[in-house]
Amino acid sequence: MIKYTLSNTGTIPLNWQAVESSTWLNLNVYSGVIAPNASTDVNIMIDSTVAATMAPGSYTCVIQFNNLTSAVGSTTRSVVLTVLDAPISGAAVLAVTPIAPFLVTVTRTTPYVEP
Repeated sequence: MIKYTLSNTGTIPLNWQAVESSTWLNLNVYSGVIAPNASTDVNIMIDSTVAATMAPGSYTCVIQFNNLTSAVGSTTRSVVLTVLDAPISGAAVLAVTPIAPFLVTVTRTTPYVEP
């Protein structure tokens, strides 16, 4: 889940609307009114049932947040979904851990002199 916070820093109520056009993305709320100096949260969730039926690849959905009162601050946010293919049943699958890079620091016992 991703949470976006919408805030009204103005002095009058703000009517807003969120628009997206994917089948794999759901918002907990698509519109509302925010009082002056108040905020509201919009939770973005991936529909795992739909995502499980999609072909492997990357998919982008742009969510448009519209200020219906004055248009000031209207903006977009992108959400990228990457669908990975399932491993072949019975196949050998390599996993390497840890994921972090291997870092080594060596202190010389004598100063380096260029040859």
